[in-house]
Amino acid sequence: MQQNETGVTLRGIWGTSGTNVYAVGDAGTVLRYDGQAWRRIAQTVTTENLNAVAGYVVAGTGAVGLYAVGDRGTILFGDGTGNWVANAGFTSERLNHVWVRDANDVYAAGDNGVILRYGPFPAPATWRRVDGGVTSARLRMLTGTIDSVVVVGTDGLSGLANETFLMKRS
Repeated sequence: MQQNETGVTLRGIWGTSGTNVYAVGDAGTVLRYDGQAWRRIAQTVTTENLNAVAGYVVAGTGAVGLYAVGDRGTILFGDGTGNWVANAGFTSERLNHVWVRDANDVYAAGDNGVILRYGPFPAPATWRRVDGGVTSARLRMLTGTIDSVVVVGTDGLSGLANETFLMKRS
């Protein structure tokens, strides 16, 4: 891979193939790798540091939807072509990771035990806080399956199933 020539620290990466990779980092930086070179895609709508990026592929089209999260509760949605929309006001905590189950089910995790979920349940689609059973942990990463989510942080491991706190392991 080509070196980062932007001069900023990159903090998160996600892709659909070796020719379609996105990286995010300091000062709202978003880069895309097309298999030959990293290029900055259109300026995002934030100057906050972005810590993670994840997305989904729209079936039958190859188009992507991207979510990037970062400092001070920054949540961005992008269409992969450089168009970004900010989702603000859901938390002021630093968000460290984002995981996309599908276009209508997205989780973000961050400092002080913050777990947010995006989805249309109940309508309208919005971000809302989920009780993950931890309040002081710096949540670093999350992933899941069709019916559960696992969150890893400084206080260990937490599990959720259908938004119900299941367990905590240190």
